[in-house]
Amino acid sequence: MSGNSPALGEESPRPERDELIAQYIETQKQEIALKAQSLEFEKQKDSHSFAYSKEALAAQERDRKDERDCKRQQRRDAHRFLLWIATVIALLIGAALYLDKEDVAMELVKAIVYIAAGAAAGYGIASKRAEKDDDPAGSS
Repeated sequence: MSGNSPALGEESPRPERDELIAQYIETQKQEIALKAQSLEFEKQKDSHSFAYSKEALAAQERDRKDERDCKRQQRRDAHRFLLWIATVIALLIGAALYLDKEDVAMELVKAIVYIAAGAAAGYGIASKRAEKDDDPAGSS
């Protein structure tokens, strides 16, 4: 008997160990493949998230532009309406003065002053209420 051969009845532990090492290596290969696949999925997910975010920002930008255009048109319409009202009032006052009806012209001017004062007060009250509604902390 040589010193390297196992005794009778004993099997060599080497084949089991070699098989165990082979299984361990195979498991490690599978884990590495899974990690690589997982990283690829993460990369793809990040890419899709970036593309979605870019599209969402572009949509928001278009929406904000449309909103600004709409508000600009509303202001323009309001200014035209006020100009039309001022023109009509000026024509009424001018006609009253032309017809020597100074009392009527004076009453028109008084009415305009009262209406303007009421509108200014209402605007001030509404803006104060809007500030209170916009302030979530409720600071006094």
